Amino acid sequence: MTDPTSSRLPVEQVNFGSTGLSISPIVVNCRLIEAKTVDTFQEKDKDELLHMLKYSYDRGLRTFDANEDNGVLLGEFLQKYGIDRKNVAIISKIDIPAPYDLEFAEAKEAQLTEQEGYLRNYIFKSVKELLNGVGTYIDILQIGSFDPDLPKEELLNALSELVGRGEVLYTSAHPMNTSQFSQWQRMAEGYHRTKFVGWQLNYNMLHTSEEKQKIEFSKNKGIGLLSWVPSDGGLGGKIVKSIDEPACPQRLSGIMDLKNLNLGQQKAYHFLQALSDRKQKPRAAIVAARALSTGCYPVVGCSSIEEVDQATMAIDTHLTPEDFKMLELHLD
Repeated sequence: MTDPTSSRLPVEQVNFGSTGLSISPIVVNCRLIEAKTVDTFQEKDKDELLHMLKYSYDRGLRTFDANEDNGVLLGEFLQKYGIDRKNVAIISKIDIPAPYDLEFAEAKEAQLTEQEGYLRNYIFKSVKELLNGVGTYIDILQIGSFDPDLPKEELLNALSELVGRGEVLYTSAHPMNTSQFSQWQRMAEGYHRTKFVGWQLNYNMLHTSEEKQKIEFSKNKGIGLLSWVPSDGGLGGKIVKSIDEPACPQRLSGIMDLKNLNLGQQKAYHFLQALSDRKQKPRAAIVAARALSTGCYPVVGCSSIEEVDQATMAIDTHLTPEDFKMLELHLD
C-alpha cells in the first residue's frame, strides 16, 4: 500500500537569522527518542525510532536538537540511510555549569572557577562529550545557562576557539533580557570574538510581553530565534478537561496544572482548545504555528511518525489577528 504522505512536498528550509545556515522551521527535539520514554518508561524499538527519523528527514524536518546520548542514535540514522552530514543541521546545548554538577560546585566553593583556564577547559570537555555523540561538528551550540559569577571574556574566548577549530559553526545565547544580550554582543565585538547569531526565547502560552520585545529586537538585528517547550511542558499539547486535571503529571508533578494559572491564562488555554476544534488541528500544532508566525522556530519533541505529522501541520496553520489576541489574554 502506498504511504498517503509520500506525495507531500518536503518542508522548505529557512535561513537562521542573518547566517548562511539553513535549518528546518520546525526543529526536532531528540530528547524524546531515547531508549525509554519520559512518561511511561517503556522500552522503544531502535528500528522504529530510526524509521521515524528518516520519515522526519523525508518530510523536510532536517534540524535536530541532540545531546551526547541521543546524538549517537542520530549518527546511526545518518549512517544507515547514507545521508550526508551536510544535509542536516544539529543543535546542541551546554549549561555552564551542568545541572547537579557537584564537582563544579565544589570547585566554585574553593574559588577554582575563578582561575584562568578553568572555564575554558570545562567548556571544551562539555563540547567533546557532545561531539562523541553527535559526530564531527555542531551547527549551533546553544548556551543553555551561564553562571553570572564566571568570567565572560573566557567564555567568549573558548567559543571563538571552538568555531575556529570547526567543531562548532555558530553559537546561540541563553534566555536573558535585551540589555544583557546587547552587552554580550558589544563585549564580543570589543574583544574581536565570535558573536551570538541566535537566541533562545521562552515564547509559549505563558510568555510575558518582554518576549514580544525580544522578537522585535531580534528581527532588527538579524538574530535567529529558537523556542524551547512551545507547548508549555504539556499544557499546550494536551486536552485538559477540567481545572483540577494535571496536564503532564509524570514530568512536572502538577506544576503546570490549569488551577495554578491566573484567570487570563486559563481563558487563553480554553480558547486554544476551541481554536483546535474549529481548525481541526492539534493544539500543539497551533501553539507551534503561533511561534512560527513571529519568526521564532519551535523545538518540538517527536518520538513517532504521528508526532512528526502533527509538527508539520503547524507550517500551514494560519492564525488571524483575532486568534492572536485571544491566545494572549494573559498579557492584558
